[in-house]
Amino acid sequence: MNQLPRRILLWLTVVLSVSVAESAEISAGFAQVDITPPLGGQTTGYSNAPVTDGIHDPVIAQIVILKTAEQSIAVAVCDLCIFNSPWLHQEVR
Repeated sequence: MNQLPRRILLWLTVVLSVSVAESAEISAGFAQVDITPPLGGQTTGYSNAPVTDGIHDPVIAQIVILKTAEQSIAVAVCDLCIFNSPWLHQEVR
């Protein structure tokens, strides 16, 4: 099972802590979900790749959310070569 690196968690905690009052509480939430696509799809990263006929390792998405009364931050991590989303492309611009 993959876990978010502790350095990222520490960094997020420090960044959020610096901007809040000393007495503020920080809530944290963590989630992980299997986003493995169904069998029969193309394999990304290979030319002339046959369709998939099995699963070697699951594809995982993880998220950590840190929240105070005044602000929140979320970081999502996915085991993907390509994340092709029109919505994401628009948001990043």
